[in-house]
Amino acid sequence: MIKVNKIVKIFKEFNLSDINLTIEKGDLIALVGDNGAGKTTLIKSIFGMVELNSGKITLNGENIFDNNNLSKIAFFPDSNNIPLNISVENYMKYISIVAGVGEKEFKSRVDKIIDMLEIRSYKNKTIKKLSAGMKKRAIMAGVLITKPEFIIFDEPTANLDVEGKNEFLAIIKKLHESKVGIMITSHIIEELQDICNKLIIIKEGSIVYNSKFDNKKEKIKDIYFKFIDKKENKYEEVKVIYE
Repeated sequence: MIKVNKIVKIFKEFNLSDINLTIEKGDLIALVGDNGAGKTTLIKSIFGMVELNSGKITLNGENIFDNNNLSKIAFFPDSNNIPLNISVENYMKYISIVAGVGEKEFKSRVDKIIDMLEIRSYKNKTIKKLSAGMKKRAIMAGVLITKPEFIIFDEPTANLDVEGKNEFLAIIKKLHESKVGIMITSHIIEELQDICNKLIIIKEGSIVYNSKFDNKKEKIKDIYFKFIDKKENKYEEVKVIYE
C-alpha cells in the first residue's frame, strides 16, 4: 500500500496542503480536479520530484525511497516527458535498468509485451517519429516491462482517437483485474466513470473528496460539481452575439 501522510508543499502562489491518501492493490482511483489544482504536484511528490516541506510517503510501511521501493511503482507520463531520441526497445531497456529489472526478467517479458501492444514493427523506430497513439504504446511498454505493483497514469488517453482511448482503457481494466494498484488523472471524467472504484477530488491544493466509488449508483460528474464550481454561467454573454 502506498500511503501519503499529511504532505505539504509550499510555493509562492500555490500550496499543496495536508494531503492524505492511500493506494492499495486493487484500487483504481480517479484523481480529478481543475487545471492547477495540484494533481501534477501530488504525482511528482510521490516520485520525489519535488522536495516536501513536511509529511511522508510510505510503501508497505517503509519510506518510499528506501530499499528500492520506487521500483515497485511505475509512472505513465505525458508523451513529451520521455526520451524521444531512442528506439522503443531501447526505451524499454532503459526503463528496466533504472528500475533494477534483471537481464533474465527483461528477456522473458520484452517480446510478450511488444506482441501484446502490437508494436513489433515499431520496436526499432525512434520514439519521436511515432504517431501519438504509438508513443502511448511505447510508454505503456516501458511501464509493463517493470511489472509494477502500482501504476500512476497522467492523462493516458490524451491526444488519442476513440479506438485508441478504448484500447488503453481496456488495458487499464486488465491491470486492475490483476490487482495492480492504479491512480489515474484525466480531464475527461466521463471516461473514468466505468472503470474507477475510488474517487479523489483535489481543489486548490487540498483534497476535498476521497471515497470509494460505485459506478452503478454514482456519477463522477455529479460528485465533482458539488465541490467544483460550474463555469457554464460565466459564458451567458456569448448568447448576446446572436440576439
